[in-house]
Amino acid sequence: MELRLGGLDDPAVADLLRLHLADTAQYSPPQSVHALDPAALAVPEISFWTAWDGAALLGCGALKALGGGEGEIKSMRTAPFVCARASRRHCWRTSYRWPARAAIAG
Repeated sequence: MELRLGGLDDPAVADLLRLHLADTAQYSPPQSVHALDPAALAVPEISFWTAWDGAALLGCGALKALGGGEGEIKSMRTAPFVCARASRRHCWRTSYRWPARAAIAG
């Protein structure tokens, strides 16, 4: 697994974020839909990263630095094919380590 900072302009990432937005709109009450679109994820205070297995996008995540060494998860989505794999848990446990520390530290 390779973690990459950024990637909002990648077509595979755009597709995954569209799926994420559609799913949250379909399965959540309107007042509970807080998913961010690519433009909202592109602001400087949010760190966005992707996880890849070769050319296959495994998922993405975003963290907003709140200051004082704290952060807030703004987005997290795994690709549909990853949901069936046991590696999903490992993927996100690993992915939180370096991007989260870097994002919170500023």
